[in-house]
Amino acid sequence: MDSPPILPSIDQLRLDKFDDAIFRNAVNLSSLTCLNASNICRIPVELQHLHSLVELYLVDCQDLIELPTILHKLISLKRLVIKKCPNLSSVSEMELPSMLEYLKIKKCRSLESLPDGMMQNNNCLRHLIVKGCGSLTSFPNVTSLEYLEIKNCGKVELLLPQDIMMHNCYPSLRVFVIKSSCDSLRLFPLGFFTKLEHLWFRRFANLEALYIPDGLHHVDLTSLQYITIWDCPNLVSFPQGGLPTLNLRVLLIGNCKKLKSLPQQMHTLITSLQDLRIVDCPEIDSFPQGGLPTSLSQLTISDCYKLMQCRMEWGLQTLPSLRKLEIQDSDEEGKLESFPEKWLLPSTLSFVGIYGFPNLKSLDNMGLHNLNSLETLEIQGCTMLKSFPKQGLPSSLSCLKIGNCPLLKKRCQRDKGKEWPKIFHIPSIVLEEYESSKEVILS
Repeated sequence: MDSPPILPSIDQLRLDKFDDAIFRNAVNLSSLTCLNASNICRIPVELQHLHSLVELYLVDCQDLIELPTILHKLISLKRLVIKKCPNLSSVSEMELPSMLEYLKIKKCRSLESLPDGMMQNNNCLRHLIVKGCGSLTSFPNVTSLEYLEIKNCGKVELLLPQDIMMHNCYPSLRVFVIKSSCDSLRLFPLGFFTKLEHLWFRRFANLEALYIPDGLHHVDLTSLQYITIWDCPNLVSFPQGGLPTLNLRVLLIGNCKKLKSLPQQMHTLITSLQDLRIVDCPEIDSFPQGGLPTSLSQLTISDCYKLMQCRMEWGLQTLPSLRKLEIQDSDEEGKLESFPEKWLLPSTLSFVGIYGFPNLKSLDNMGLHNLNSLETLEIQGCTMLKSFPKQGLPSSLSCLKIGNCPLLKKRCQRDKGKEWPKIFHIPSIVLEEYESSKEVILS
């Protein structure tokens, strides 16, 4: 039988089965994808001859049970993706290639550990993504990481520093994403992550607090720009004394039922904050002492019942940069019938969104008449709302959006609605009952 031809010109190859001869002859192969290969239990040692291989994808290899020790011989490999290999259980002998920068492991339900030994010859790994590996428990300490994402790995136990002697655990990490994972972790030592730019926590079931360890109270977290904490039902507190994040621009907090307060000293420690969103945090009853940062340009408050009750203490008039305000209250027992009160809203606002408020019947002229910069007013889901103020809406208004407000919509019909004389001057009016039924009126 003739030997297979050498394939010097191929740089990308997609296979559903391994052919040893291809590995020996595809000398210039840079990308290899093995897809739906049901007959592969182990990767052939001939793989080590692919010295030009830069990307390796193992996808839906149902019978693959282990990764070979020869992976580290792929001296050019920079990207390794292992996905939907349900029987892959062992990587205990694997050493990552020295040049590998990106490793993604997804939906490998039998995989139990990623040992420290796999990093023995590698200090280049920048991105590590692990998703849907429900049996995974141990995790390596990868000091070179810049991006770490862990999703749907409830048993994973992260090796996180607990005292200042271990502060270099992840010295280069810029993005940290955790979702539905690390169920045993209750305290997160934020103070050790001095290079972090983006922190994203979602469905972090047992997280109770973010803290700055003793001895690091003067820590510099000025790299941090985005924090999202969502669906963390046991979160109680932020670090004592506040978040020393002078360059934080976005802070999103949602569905944290036990959280009682925002970070302390926001007005002096988070002086670059532009976007603050607080959603479904029923125990928060006030803004921190000193108020919110004057840099704030967008504020969203949704279903925070105690906070709404003390809204006249918000001090929004002290926020010279505030342009967008969204407020939602879905409490069926809410007694608010008129909104907004006088001096609640600052004159700097160009966008106001009012959502929910099931018992709201009217908009208060005293709270709207000073909004001489208002361009867009959006009202959604106020089913009892019937009318606008007798004095009309601010003359600066260029767009009015009304959705799922059946009583108000009926009274806003062109020429015949009772509220039409108050709004006919507005250039763009959008009336919608549902997303599928929208009427646009240009007046």
